[in-house]
Amino acid sequence: MIESLFFTSSDDSNLAQNIIATVPLLRQGRYRFGHFIDGEVMFYLDEPVKGKRCFVLGHTGPPADNLLSMFTIVNTLKLNGAKSIVSVIPYLGYARSDRDKPLQPINSRLFAGFLKQAGASKVICLDLHSELNKRHFTIPITHLSALPLMADIYQSLSIPNLTIATPDLGGLNRAKLFAKAMGIKDIVVIEKYRPSVQSAVSLKITGDVNNKNVILVDDMIQTGGTLLAAANLLRSRGAKDLYVAVTHCIYQSKGINLLTSTSLFKKILITNSQEPIEKLPPKVYILDISPLLSKAIARITSSSVT
Repeated sequence: MIESLFFTSSDDSNLAQNIIATVPLLRQGRYRFGHFIDGEVMFYLDEPVKGKRCFVLGHTGPPADNLLSMFTIVNTLKLNGAKSIVSVIPYLGYARSDRDKPLQPINSRLFAGFLKQAGASKVICLDLHSELNKRHFTIPITHLSALPLMADIYQSLSIPNLTIATPDLGGLNRAKLFAKAMGIKDIVVIEKYRPSVQSAVSLKITGDVNNKNVILVDDMIQTGGTLLAAANLLRSRGAKDLYVAVTHCIYQSKGINLLTSTSLFKKILITNSQEPIEKLPPKVYILDISPLLSKAIARITSSSVT
């Protein structure tokens, strides 16, 4: 059996610790990670990795140092003869820049190319922003979703007269997946117009929400503007209790603070794809995704195929 080693740029990550503790045949690699006095990334291996299967957990959202940390660790493993290198990316940053637009970059494709060039042989990721993100990778990718697990949590609450809503037409497939997991057929679509990068204004709603409880499903909370605008529109159309199911919470943007400061939402369900940086109020429930990632990693560690 090929030995499997685990590396991360965040040794204090609860996610990393939970994965190492629960995946058979996986152990923490021996290495030193940090930064030089000028801020440059420092990574040294303290054991050989030649012929071994390696997993690298990392976040690729801002600051850009996260990207360089991932590339540095992956490339060091490649240069030292690792048999395979699997990048485990709970939250894929820069994913919204995913399509051809005049005078704009396609950062999602750029990242995928850099990761392959660094030496990654496979990627495990969670609830990508769009299918285009997945297509940008030219190495095998396992695309996991926390939505069925989140649906199970809401299912256990036995919320009556319930419908599912997407605050953005682009998230329709995401809402369909969530609704299917809950056994709900009704999906409400909110179409929005974004006058600037930092704002979102809801324009119209397709579907009936009068006297219904609604779960808003989205991939991320950043500024919170999209969900807040959607909530106000739903309430104006007669919706009753409002709930949120979102995989990624970008704490640095303070959107979660905006959503928790209003009485519009009865419950907000997120995951720990990013580590919380502050204590959140009781209405926020954080789903631990380490079992989901551990299961995907275990399928690889228990296989004789790299």
